[in-house]
Amino acid sequence: MNPVQSRFTSIEALKDSTVDVRALKAHGRIEVNGKHYEIRAAADGQLSVQRPDKQAAVDKFFKSASHLLGGQSQSMRIAQTLNEKAAAASARPQLTRQLGGRLNLQQINLEQGQSSSSATAVTAKEGEIPDGKKAFASLLAWTKKAQKLKQPMRETIYHLFKQETPKSKPMAPDAQKAYMEGFKKLERTEGIDLWPQGLDGMNKEDRLIGVYMAEHPGAGKDFYRIVPEHSRRTEEDDTGRLTIGVEPRYAGELAKAMTTLIKSEGNVLSGKIAGPEIFGQRTDSAILYVRSDYAETQALGRKLQSMLPAQAFIDHTPAGMQSAGKGLAYAETVKGDSSSHGLSRADIIATVLSDHSSGALEKKLKTALAAKGYNPDNPAFRMTPTPMLTDTPPSRAGSLPH
Repeated sequence: MNPVQSRFTSIEALKDSTVDVRALKAHGRIEVNGKHYEIRAAADGQLSVQRPDKQAAVDKFFKSASHLLGGQSQSMRIAQTLNEKAAAASARPQLTRQLGGRLNLQQINLEQGQSSSSATAVTAKEGEIPDGKKAFASLLAWTKKAQKLKQPMRETIYHLFKQETPKSKPMAPDAQKAYMEGFKKLERTEGIDLWPQGLDGMNKEDRLIGVYMAEHPGAGKDFYRIVPEHSRRTEEDDTGRLTIGVEPRYAGELAKAMTTLIKSEGNVLSGKIAGPEIFGQRTDSAILYVRSDYAETQALGRKLQSMLPAQAFIDHTPAGMQSAGKGLAYAETVKGDSSSHGLSRADIIATVLSDHSSGALEKKLKTALAAKGYNPDNPAFRMTPTPMLTDTPPSRAGSLPH
C-alpha cells in the first residue's frame, strides 16, 4: 500500500496536488507549511481541521480576531481546499453510479429539458417536482451576470449569488445584543449543540458561546450551527436545504423555532443561522439541512410558518432554488457536491463560461446541469434517470423520497 501524502509546503501546494482526500481523512492528520493539523468530519459532513493543541486553537481564534474578520484562518483555508477536492473527485463517479453508468447526454432534450415528472404547478403533487421555469430563469440570469465579470471564477461567481439579498431593515444595536444573548439560552437546550461555524471541529467544551462572544469582537458576523446532539446523517442520505427568509427583527424567534424543529423533526439533519450583524445582508441567512424530500420539506415549511407571525417572512428566493412558500426556498445536493448551494451552482456556471464553443448559453447551462447530476428543467433538484436510461425501477424526479 502506498503511503498517504500528508505533507505540503503550502496551501497552494495542497491545491495543486492529486492527494486522495479519502485516504487523508482516514489518516486523520495533515502537515501544511510545517504546521500539523488534525482532520475531522463536521456535523454537516464537511471536513474541518484544527491544531492538535486545543488551547493553541482557542488562542488562535481569540487572539486573531482581526485576521478572521479580514479573511479565513489557515485551518479554514485547508479545510475548504480539502472539501473542494473531495467534491471534485467524487461528483462524477457518484453521478455514474446514480445513473447506472448509462447516462448519455444526447438522450436528454437539452433545448426543452427532460423530467420524469409531469407536474407544472409550483405546488407539486406528492412524488412529483414542481415546474422549474422560475428556478432555471434565475440561474440563467445569474449566469448572464457572471458573463460580464473580468474573471468569471468560482469565487467571483459565488459573490454575485450572495449579493442578491432580500429587502429588509438591519437589526438595531439593542436587538443585536438580545439576539446574541438568546444564543446562550438556546445553547442550553437539551439534545441540541449550538456553536459558531468558525469553531467547527473543536471539542464542545472549547466552543462555548459566552466565551466566544466575550473574546471575539466579530461574533455578530459569524454563522451559528444548530445540530442534534446525536447526528442523524448517514452516508446514504440524499440531502437538501430549506433556506428561510425573515425580517431581521424576527431572527431571534426564528432561531428558537429552528432549534425546536431540529430537536423534534427526524427529517431535519442540522441548521445554521447568521449572526445579528449580517442577518438579512446576504441571500441566505438561515438554513435547515434536510433529507431531500420536497413534499416532506414543504410540510416542514408550513410548520415553521405556523411558529412565527405571518409578517415575519420575506418574499425572496435565492438563484437556482425552488420557492416552497413565502420566505422559503428548497434545493437538493448531488452526493459529493458542495453542501453550499451557491458554491455548487457557481461551479456549474464556471464550467458553462469556460466553454467557448458556439451554441446557446441556455443549452450549455442545461448540459452542465445534467453532467453534474442536476435536473436541466429545474436546477433545484437532482436528476433521476428514467427507465430508458437505467435498469433501476423508476423513482421520483429529483430523487425525492441537506
